[in-house]
Amino acid sequence: MRRGEKQEGKTMSKRVLVVDNEPDLVTLVESRLNAKGYEVVTAYSGAEGLEKCKLLKPDAVVLDIMMPGIDGSTMAAQIKEDPNTSQIPIIFLTATKLLFSLCKYDSWSP
Repeated sequence: MRRGEKQEGKTMSKRVLVVDNEPDLVTLVESRLNAKGYEVVTAYSGAEGLEKCKLLKPDAVVLDIMMPGIDGSTMAAQIKEDPNTSQIPIIFLTATKLLFSLCKYDSWSP
């Protein structure tokens, strides 16, 4: 029986792995997904995320791109190279600050 399928009137929730080195962002995403009925597993580094992904085989991975050590792009490539995890959908989620050092138009401001 796969998660998400009904078993005797019950629906097993889909499992989502959230990987980010920023605890506040992990907590935010986790709370939103829990509110929608998803089972959430968390990891705070690419290495921890890979380990949990291989062990738990989640239904989806929400993955930060910029992390120290194994970054999100490398982790995603390793997930896709492994036949046991290659079919798991990956959603990239990252927060960056855009800095504008030069403005071409005087009337425009970010």
